[in-house]
Amino acid sequence: MIYIYILKYYADIVMLKKAASFFLILLLFFTISCATAGHVRPLAKGENRIGLSLGGPLMKNLGFPLPAVSVSAGYLRGITEYYAAGGSLNLSGLLFGFLFIDSKHVFRFNRQRRALPACSGYAGLNFMTDFKTSAYLFPELVVTASWQFAAKHLFYTGLGTWIVFNKEGTEGLRYSDHIIPQFFCGADFRIRAWELMVEFKWLYPWKNNHYSTVDYIGMGKYGALAPYFSVARRWGVK
Repeated sequence: MIYIYILKYYADIVMLKKAASFFLILLLFFTISCATAGHVRPLAKGENRIGLSLGGPLMKNLGFPLPAVSVSAGYLRGITEYYAAGGSLNLSGLLFGFLFIDSKHVFRFNRQRRALPACSGYAGLNFMTDFKTSAYLFPELVVTASWQFAAKHLFYTGLGTWIVFNKEGTEGLRYSDHIIPQFFCGADFRIRAWELMVEFKWLYPWKNNHYSTVDYIGMGKYGALAPYFSVARRWGVK
């Protein structure tokens, strides 16, 4: 995040504000989904979950690996045993004049049966604006498989995608694909009413980073690897 402040300051001095804005959009676009998969562990009817998540894609613009850390806060409420709804707010984006919010509708498909994983997923809608000239909607679809271990904890893996309808981005940034996939895996540790999650994502796996303004660390030269951490608390059902 220090690198972003330096870039903005330098841009103001040399009158390169458009270049700074372009860089920020590139960076924040990759962190729009900057949270762990908080829907993995199902909620009971009437149960609430509030959490704080931080993480982001790894980059090496300074010559060494550095995460583009972004922080978001989220809330979910169990409507039925198989459905929950909620949303989240990206707190970091507000510092740079951007608003990122999303809504989520989470569905539980089945319970785990021996080696057969429990499956869940959600349909979400991400909203992004710079409060001036641009506003975008990014629908999101995610499916997850999870396995319980050590009585209370979970290992999970899954895939998701953002769906981009508008091809032209802010300050000339062009989104070259309508489908922007991500793969992820992680662990969810339950400690009484608290949850601790560690997750790794591979964002935009078919995107070649060779000509990218942000020097992301991916698998080879493709996509961006991103670590995420979160803490959450549940209440409302005993």
